[in-house]
Amino acid sequence: MITQYIKIQNLFNSIQKFFFSFNYDLMHDPELNNFLKENQKKQKNGINLIPNDNYPSTTILTRLNNILSHSINSNISSLENITIKKCLNAFNLHERDWYINIKENSQSNINISAILSTIGKNSKIMSLNYYHGGDNIFGFEHLNHNFFNNKLYEIEPQMGIIDMEKLYNKAIEFKPNLIFICGNSYPRDWDYEKFKYISNKINCLLMCDMSLNYGLICSNLLKNPFNYCDIITMGSNLLKSGIIFYNKKTISKILNYKNNKIINNKNKIHKNFSSYNNILSIIANQMIEIKSSNYINFSKQIKKNSKSLSKYLLNEGNRLSSNGTDTHLILWDLKPLGINGNQLKKTMELVNIDLKEKSIVNDSDYNNPEGILINVYNVTYKGIKKNDIRVIGNFLMRGVKITQKYYNFKEETFQKLIENDNEIPFLKRDVMDFVKKFTIDDVKY
Repeated sequence: MITQYIKIQNLFNSIQKFFFSFNYDLMHDPELNNFLKENQKKQKNGINLIPNDNYPSTTILTRLNNILSHSINSNISSLENITIKKCLNAFNLHERDWYINIKENSQSNINISAILSTIGKNSKIMSLNYYHGGDNIFGFEHLNHNFFNNKLYEIEPQMGIIDMEKLYNKAIEFKPNLIFICGNSYPRDWDYEKFKYISNKINCLLMCDMSLNYGLICSNLLKNPFNYCDIITMGSNLLKSGIIFYNKKTISKILNYKNNKIINNKNKIHKNFSSYNNILSIIANQMIEIKSSNYINFSKQIKKNSKSLSKYLLNEGNRLSSNGTDTHLILWDLKPLGINGNQLKKTMELVNIDLKEKSIVNDSDYNNPEGILINVYNVTYKGIKKNDIRVIGNFLMRGVKITQKYYNFKEETFQKLIENDNEIPFLKRDVMDFVKKFTIDDVKY
C-alpha cells in the first residue's frame, strides 16, 4: 500500500514538474525554434505595410501568458464585470445606455451575430461595395451565408468618398432593415450624421464595424460612431474575439425586442464566451491601453505618418483612392502605372517589404487586383516618423520601376525576371540599412 502511494506521489510530482517548470528541451525544439527565429528575423529586418498585421504591446503579450491561463471558469463573473467596465470607459459610455456582448469568433461572424440577434434572417441590409472599399463578406450582393438580402452602396468614383445622395435614393427604394457601415479599404472617415439622417428617414437600424479604426476613434482623431449608431462592433484578430455594443434606447424603441436575449438588465457577457480568462483580461487590458496618453500620442503619429506617405505618393504622380486618407490606410491605384497589385507585392517581397494587394473601383479581375492597400500601424510602432516614412515611399517607387520592366510577362516568367533583376540587391540593402535604425524593443506604449 505504501509502495503504491509512493508511485502515485512520484507520478503527480513528475506531472507538476512537467507543467509548472521551465523545460529546456521543449523550449529549444529545433524545428519550432527555427520557424520562430525566421519570423523574428523577418519582423526585425523588414517593413510590414499589411493591414491588420500590428504589434501587440508588451503588456498584451504578458497577459497572453499569465496565471489566468490556468483557469476557464473560476471567478469569471468578476472578470466579466471588469471587462465590461473597461469597454465602456474606453469610449466614455454608460451602462444605462449600452449593452455589451463579447464573443470568441472572427470579425465577420461577430457582425453576422450582431445582425441576426436584432433583425433576424432574410432581412434586408445595405453595405459598401467590396470593390469600393467594402467588407470582404458583406461587400457583395450575393452573400455566401444567404442569411440576408443585401444591397450595395458605393463611392463616387472621381471623389473616392461615399456617394450619400445615391445611398439615400437606394435606401428609400430598397427600405432596408439595417444600414451597415464598414470598409476594409476605405481610407476616409465616415459621415455618421448623414447615415443617421437616412436611417431615421426609413426607420431602420444603423450599424458600424469600427474594428480598423477604434484606436483612432478612442483618441478623438476620427468621428465617434457612438453618437449616431445603434449597433457597433469591434473585432480583434489577435484574440479571434470581438465586442458588440447595443444602444439600449434605440434597440428597444425601434425593434421592441424587450424579450430578446440581447436585452439584459445585468449587462452580462453571454455564456457563449468560453475561452480562457486570460483572453478576457487581454480585452480589458486593450481598453485600458487605448485610453492612455502614450497610446493617444501613438495614434497621432499614425495619422501624421499616413498623411505624409500619401502626400509623397501623390507628389510622385500616383493615384490614390479619395486622393488621400483620414485614417491609417492608403489605397493605391496601380492602373495608371501599368502594373497590378500581385506584381508589385512579389517585387517588394524580394526586398523585405510586405504589401497587400487590393481590389479598387472598376477592377477587371477579382483574383488579380489592381491596387495596393497600405497600413502604417506596424511601422509607426517601430518608431518611424513622418520624415522617415518618405524613405519608405521612395523604396516603393523604386519597386514600381523594377516591376514596370516585366509587367507584360506571365506569372512564372515575371517571378524569375524580378528575382534576377540587377536593382533588387541594392534596394534590399537599402531597406535593411534603413530598418536597422528602428528596433521593435525600443518602442512601447
